[in-house]
Amino acid sequence: RLSTEKRLLESIDAVGRVEHCTLDVYGDGDLYDDAVAAIAAGNLERRIRLHGRVSHTKSLAALADADALLFASSGFDTQGMVLLEAVAVGTPVIYCDPDLGESIPGGGGICATDPSPAAVASTIEALAADRDALDTMRAAQRKAGPSVLQSRHTDEVVGVYRTAVDAAAHSPELVMPRTLSDVPTAPGRLPVVG
Repeated sequence: RLSTEKRLLESIDAVGRVEHCTLDVYGDGDLYDDAVAAIAAGNLERRIRLHGRVSHTKSLAALADADALLFASSGFDTQGMVLLEAVAVGTPVIYCDPDLGESIPGGGGICATDPSPAAVASTIEALAADRDALDTMRAAQRKAGPSVLQSRHTDEVVGVYRTAVDAAAHSPELVMPRTLSDVPTAPGRLPVVG
């Protein structure tokens, strides 16, 4: 999503400061025109590409193929979905909000010293100079990848529900409503079953 809180313009500024660095941006939104203008103003058309809205499959493939994910949001996201996707596909993360470190496995990313474009650019330059560090981060992400897969969590949640349903079925007390008439309601209101 190309919106202010994602700090796309700051990302463009940071990448523009690093020679030979490229940035592929997926999604659309309110900042599209501003992003096009910033890219043109910096003469960055060959290094920064706006792909617009693409399928989830295409965006995951691009993420998996990238050297790193630049996640410039700061003071806004508490756990960006794309961070989990980066873990799932094994892509290192460059981020600038230290609070997001809890969403990134140890060794799977690097936090800039502050959210300024200069600090982000410095972090990118350091990684570009040390490709072994990127390989180490990628290995950490791949090792943690299975922990964020939906299927793993789905199985755990289904197990909790099965245990609860089994306990209720064998309980002498009415633990869970068995019919709609067992659902408590307010007079004149419809029962809510969810």
